[in-house]
Amino acid sequence: MKYKLIAIDMDGTLLNSQHEISSRNKAAIKSATENGVNIVITTGRIFTSAKYYAKILGITTPIIACNGAYVSEYNRKNVLYDNPMRLDDCIEILNAA
Repeated sequence: MKYKLIAIDMDGTLLNSQHEISSRNKAAIKSATENGVNIVITTGRIFTSAKYYAKILGITTPIIACNGAYVSEYNRKNVLYDNPMRLDDCIEILNAA
């Protein structure tokens, strides 16, 4: 079976405990992309943090960030999905703290 896409989380999966990409992961991702597999970073982190690691890997596919609440093309020219918290919900959370 040939895979077309691999969606990979960052913390504890792509990144080690020092927040670095291991040489093994770099080699695996390079091999996959050379074989036509799209690599998509999916994370609970914000977009800019995910983009930093995508740049290191040479990945330019869309990035899924903020636990899926924000999906954008690598260059941010086209936001594919954006679902921010409502202001009322933010205020309620802050008042409860």
